[in-house]
Amino acid sequence: MSHPQKVRFLLAALILAAALAPISAAGTVAPAGLVLRQSDLPAGYLLNRDKSGARSTAVDAVDFPELRVKYPRWGRVAGYQSQFDRGNNSIASRADVFRGRAGARQMYAWFVEQVSRQGVSHLRSTGLPLGDSGVSYAGKVGGYTFTIAVWRYGRVFSVAAGGGIDKARLLGLARTQQRRVARALG
Repeated sequence: MSHPQKVRFLLAALILAAALAPISAAGTVAPAGLVLRQSDLPAGYLLNRDKSGARSTAVDAVDFPELRVKYPRWGRVAGYQSQFDRGNNSIASRADVFRGRAGARQMYAWFVEQVSRQGVSHLRSTGLPLGDSGVSYAGKVGGYTFTIAVWRYGRVFSVAAGGGIDKARLLGLARTQQRRVARALG
């Protein structure tokens, strides 16, 4: 191959790579971009760096060892969690991305099963009209109230949870997170 042919070949390869980059990037959804941000929250909540970050299989398997087997089978790509604290109150947000919708559906079913298996009598569950399927749990322990919103949308499983925050406010934050997920999945 002559020098001009090599240059044309290289330019054609670069043009092809530049054209395909947005296509492959669109298929990749970073879970860190799907969770709640400090700017979404009421004033005074600060990021808890120790409880925020990527959620690897190893991290999640500490409390739930069965996830070591389930995550690969479900096609889990990555997960991320953020937690914000204000005094004794906290708000947590989580997103797990899967290769396909079936993985998110399986994670959602597993989570709901885990909650029912715990048999916590003070939890009230309510259908949550969010994403493809959702449920919220609300409860009170002593004087401390909490709400957990869990849903799936496309190939993403999401959670928004808060303690010491009004249920309506927490569900509003869940809707904010869902809008972020829907935009990312386009």
